[in-house]
Amino acid sequence: MIRASASLHLPISALFNPLIPVQIVGLVFVFGVSWWLGRREEKRLGYTGADGAIPMPKRELTDEQKALRRPKNFWFNIGLTLVVLGTMVVMGEKIPLAIMFMVGLCVALLVNYPNVDMQRQRIIDAHARAMLMMTGILLAAGVFTGVM
Repeated sequence: MIRASASLHLPISALFNPLIPVQIVGLVFVFGVSWWLGRREEKRLGYTGADGAIPMPKRELTDEQKALRRPKNFWFNIGLTLVVLGTMVVMGEKIPLAIMFMVGLCVALLVNYPNVDMQRQRIIDAHARAMLMMTGILLAAGVFTGVM
């Protein structure tokens, strides 16, 4: 999206906003098909009894995993997501979308994980170690190509 907007000399919102209805239709379709397939699988497995109880596996979390969970911030995070997306749609012509997204990310990190060590543990250690290594390689290749 950023490359296309840069090459066409258009703001990102000019490319992104027309895609929103298509994304909504896609989400409704995916959720509808998921519900339909789930109901079909319940019938196949025989879990459509009168009580409607479906046995669910129990997952025990370690103390470290429990410390990283943020269920008390659920509604704040939903509200923040809606505010950021709404701002991106409404003010996309005035403020770059990437900046609004980065501000929302910073607010979410500060509220959910106020300590830098908690942020590192939750984001980098859990998800982004390989991504950071690949980013370093790509940046080094870009510098190397620029030098040559």
